Amino acid sequence: MNPPRTLPQLVDAYERIMIIKAIQGCGGSRTRAAESLGVKRRYLYTRIAMLGIDLSQIPGRPGRPPKIDQVLIVK
Repeated sequence: MNPPRTLPQLVDAYERIMIIKAIQGCGGSRTRAAESLGVKRRYLYTRIAMLGIDLSQIPGRPGRPPKIDQVLIVK
């Protein structure tokens, strides 16, 4: 993938990063991620689709196996 060169490309790249970090920080909840970003849920869903964000690849999303450092071992 080529690095962003134009202002719209840079804005999209930054928005992609912010959305992914918000979803991770909210335990995979897109509703809470939208609230934390100060946008409506529908807007977030639209931007996820337009930016081509693959939610299945975001660690911490429900239904995803936990990363090894998130596993609690109980004896």
